[in-house]
Amino acid sequence: MSHKTRYVLDTNVIIGALLFNHSTPGQAFFHALDDGIILMSPSLTEELSDVLSREKFKRYVTRKERDRFLEGLIGESELVETTDKALCLSRFQR
Repeated sequence: MSHKTRYVLDTNVIIGALLFNHSTPGQAFFHALDDGIILMSPSLTEELSDVLSREKFKRYVTRKERDRFLEGLIGESELVETTDKALCLSRFQR
């Protein structure tokens, strides 16, 4: 069994890493990729795909680069199922 650190990254951090490799989000992303395992849920994957398909990203990266990035990230990540947000929040509000 692997004892690698598991990381959960926000969509903005992942997109920041794609657009600006040497930025703080880029450094966090590449550290997580090098040091451990990035966890991805189906909803995060869907959100990333949606955000990356926006027209405004055309001027920074091509569609092919965006698709390759997302495919590579999914391939390098551990896919996990998430629980209901309301259920999780109710546990912390006690």
